[in-house]
Amino acid sequence: MENQKVIVPDCLKGMKYLHPGYGPAFRKMLEPPDVAADFINSILHTDKGCNAINLTATFEKPVDVFYPEKKTFFFDAHVSMERRYMDVELQRMHHKNFVDRIVLYGAYHIIHSKRLLEIARENEKLENNEILRRRYELPKLISLWICNFTPRPDVQECDGYRDYWALYSSNDLKQEIPLPVSEKIKYLIIDLPKFVKANPKVDSREAFWLHLIANGVQAVPETDDPVFRKAIDNLLVVNASQELLDKQKESMTYNYSHERDDFEAMLLDAKTDAHNEGLDEGLENGFKIFKTLGVSEEVLAKARQMADAQSRK
Repeated sequence: MENQKVIVPDCLKGMKYLHPGYGPAFRKMLEPPDVAADFINSILHTDKGCNAINLTATFEKPVDVFYPEKKTFFFDAHVSMERRYMDVELQRMHHKNFVDRIVLYGAYHIIHSKRLLEIARENEKLENNEILRRRYELPKLISLWICNFTPRPDVQECDGYRDYWALYSSNDLKQEIPLPVSEKIKYLIIDLPKFVKANPKVDSREAFWLHLIANGVQAVPETDDPVFRKAIDNLLVVNASQELLDKQKESMTYNYSHERDDFEAMLLDAKTDAHNEGLDEGLENGFKIFKTLGVSEEVLAKARQMADAQSRK
């Protein structure tokens, strides 16, 4: 049967490559196990720590959660690496509940990966007492979030583009170099704009991948590296299926205005709160000064009432 002609959407016409900064092309780029392994090793700064032979990646991985009603969540990529598990998420738009989303997806990642570990152990034929002893054991987990924005712009951050999150003890945080309560569960947050600004040159494998994701194939130099070539060839428009082209179009033309509006409103509220807190602190310091100068409590109380009435207007 003759193959149906692939129709290139208008937003992709004239393009040679799909942009891997959008989910469909990003997932397509990482399909070959050796590409995914190189990408993971580069981002995690491990030397061949992830072996393509022992790697299994599932893209747009559905995970069902019951509340009791069923709700399905999708991971961009869920990677199994010798009973270590990784969730990879690519994000283009910030919103006010973004940190909540990271934590929520992390919870699903933990539960899903715990189940995968139990399935893997079924073939080990462990004794019942050993199964009982390991009932709470978790595998090593990492959640990788690659963000085309600064993830926490409402708090003071350092200039680094990498931020590891983990669970810490407040007592341990008093130590000079605190360690997480558990080394098994980690989040790695990548700030793409900060990376590109601080690393304008492609001088490492990590730089190649992050510049490619941030700005497309035109942002990286030509290369004969077989892994990089395979990734780039997977982005060729002429090699794309109709399904991939349609999904890429949907991702590129999706309207994020509601999330942008929510996030901008959150920042405005934060700035207003900070401004009000600053005013309150300034007024209180002023009252203390007036008190030291001998102003009566009665006058100070009346001044506070007037200030409160003014702040409510």
